[in-house]
Amino acid sequence: MQPIKVDLSGVDHVQNDEGQASGWFPIAHQLLPAKAEVAREWIGQRRAGMRGWRDFFKSDKFRLPSGPTVLTQRLALNIEHFQSNYLCVFVVLLIYCILTSPMLLLALAACLGMFYVIRVKNANGTLRIGGKELSPAFQYAIVAACSFPLFYISGAGSIIFWVI
Repeated sequence: MQPIKVDLSGVDHVQNDEGQASGWFPIAHQLLPAKAEVAREWIGQRRAGMRGWRDFFKSDKFRLPSGPTVLTQRLALNIEHFQSNYLCVFVVLLIYCILTSPMLLLALAACLGMFYVIRVKNANGTLRIGGKELSPAFQYAIVAACSFPLFYISGAGSIIFWVI
């Protein structure tokens, strides 16, 4: 059975006549910084470096190393060879953990929602409170600092260590 390959490159950055994103993720283009092209290129490189899953899970190649030096060499070569596969497994486990933890999902939604509100509010100019001007960086720092207790309560630290 031959694997089916679907080329989705370019789908997430299709633009309509007004120059606005109209692909699958139109909101992502509003949230992503100008360096999104660099991120797309990096993701494309990771996709290109993906090895076959049959090779990744081939258990007949599992052997005990003859010594600690062979073990470290083998680990380094394995991680280098299957780097994209390990990254994919990490991302899938991370998404699974986030989706199965409602408190963490709410904490992430609140944090990202506040980041979006800051971005929208600062599109017209900087925010002023009590006659003092608050820079966007300061506003983001406040939201990040307030998010840490939420992430701690929701168990984000244990999820990160579990996934790693």
